[in-house]
Amino acid sequence: GAINVRRSFRSFASALIVAARQAEKVAATSVPGTPATKESAAHDKTLKDAVEMILKQRQTLRRTATMLEGKLRGNVKESEALHCCFRSQPCVGGRKRKFAKINNAGDRE
Repeated sequence: GAINVRRSFRSFASALIVAARQAEKVAATSVPGTPATKESAAHDKTLKDAVEMILKQRQTLRRTATMLEGKLRGNVKESEALHCCFRSQPCVGGRKRKFAKINNAGDRE
């Protein structure tokens, strides 16, 4: 429960820090007004990957916090319904999402 939220938050914070560092590198190396090159395409891909990672980590954090809240309130069925809602949303980056199964006690397997 709480340990999973802590791990999710740590991953989210790490993703934010990495993305900020990558953005600083791109800003330092790019010169405004120059035409698009292979280097600028690589920078665009780097930033896109960083934003994608932030979004994934944010979603993981939200899901984990919601599950913990549901467990604390005893709303396991509502948490399961919300989990199904998350499954039905389109995934970021075109990759299939992996979800942990929830047993009847509300614990993740």
